[in-house]
Amino acid sequence: MHAFSWHNGVMTDIGTLPGDAESEATAVNDLGQIIGRSNAPDGSPESFVYVKSTMYPLPRCAGNRVITEAINNKGQIVGSYLLKRYEAALIQDGRCYTLNSLLDDSGKDWWELRAYDINDDGVIVGTGNFDNKWRGFIATPVKR
Repeated sequence: MHAFSWHNGVMTDIGTLPGDAESEATAVNDLGQIIGRSNAPDGSPESFVYVKSTMYPLPRCAGNRVITEAINNKGQIVGSYLLKRYEAALIQDGRCYTLNSLLDDSGKDWWELRAYDINDDGVIVGTGNFDNKWRGFIATPVKR
C-alpha cells in the first residue's frame, strides 16, 4: 500500500520513508503538501510530510509518533499521540508542541485532548474531556 497524489488527472506514488514498504496519507493542503504515516526501518510507524516530491519524517512529541489529522496552508500540522492518554499536538517549524502546553487558563481543566483540524488562522478543533464529559473544543490563538 502506497500513498499517492492526484493532480490534473495524474496519479503519482509518493513513496515511503527509507526502509519501508508502505505509506498511508491522511490529509493534503491547497499547496499539495501531504501528511500521513509510513514505517521506520525498525518497523515502527512514523509520521511524515511530503513537500515538493520529498517525504520527510515528522518530529515526535514526548518521544511518541503523532497520528496526523490535518495540515493547513501554512504547513501547521495537528494530530494526537498516546502517552498515558491521548494528547493533542501541533507541529510547526520542525517542532512538536503538546496543545495543553500552549493553552491559556481557559484550557487548564481540559484533558485527553485530540486535535482533528486546523485552519489557516491557526484555529484548532477537536475533542477532549472537560468536567468528566467528552466535549468538542475550539482552540483560538491568542494575538500577541
